[in-house]
Amino acid sequence: MSCGDYQATMKLSGVFKGSNECDISVSKLSETCCTQEVQPEEKLITSYVPPHSTPCKICERGGVNHQLKAETKVEYKGASISCIDVNSILSKNEIEGSEICEATQSMLFDGCCYEKCSLCGDRSLKFEATVKYNNQILECGEFNALFGMGNINEGSDQCDAIQAAYSNSCCYEPPTKPCNLCQQGPSTYDVLPNAFVKKRVGTDHCGNIVQTLAAREEEDSAQCRNSKDEYFSKCCDVSKKTKALPGGENSYVEWLTDYISPQLSGNPPSSKPVPWSLIAASLFVFFLSYFMI
Repeated sequence: MSCGDYQATMKLSGVFKGSNECDISVSKLSETCCTQEVQPEEKLITSYVPPHSTPCKICERGGVNHQLKAETKVEYKGASISCIDVNSILSKNEIEGSEICEATQSMLFDGCCYEKCSLCGDRSLKFEATVKYNNQILECGEFNALFGMGNINEGSDQCDAIQAAYSNSCCYEPPTKPCNLCQQGPSTYDVLPNAFVKKRVGTDHCGNIVQTLAAREEEDSAQCRNSKDEYFSKCCDVSKKTKALPGGENSYVEWLTDYISPQLSGNPPSSKPVPWSLIAASLFVFFLSYFMI
């Protein structure tokens, strides 16, 4: 055992200066382990954390800072002390990676630290969805905060039971192709900025509905389709359409009217109808070019 390891073991064992065990160890090993030049440096390391260094945290492991059981009591240097006090002592006197820091982490991690149970894991939380808990109706955001206050370990029976009971109601997978309320086929319309709609309970702003659907629902889901049937005419400005290319629900003639006539006339798309002779001529050029390729 190195002198540094022996010193760390003495400190963690609660051997205090002035005790018989301390005096015996000093008399036997001081000449071997100590020099006058080293003592000030050792004192600096154990009583001062240098600037720009990382203070020791008892729950740091593998680069991840786990949750601290703040009020849990553990044996530290011969006394019963709370984990939060141990963590405070280490952060003030030791740096991450020091021998004493690593020895204390190894000895007290299981007693003081845990990986907090996550209600949704990698999924997202439906903050305003509601669940029944202890005969009370809580929003999932409130329940998640209450749930997070307990010292519940990930993978424990209690964690598994809570996840099984509430995750389906409170959690969802973010969509890969988000629902766009104001999209019909290849055309997308603007959201009416000041529009509200009546719902089962109260009213809601169209902007909120658009954001909620985009955050939670797939474009091809039943919920997305039903929402479009119910809210499209109330929330979407059909006068402000993003023009679509040929091949969608718009016919080629409609696309031609929208795109070619403004370029020829210099007027906006809402100008007078395009003469059929112009359309016919354009179609003739299109098909002629197609068959010549």
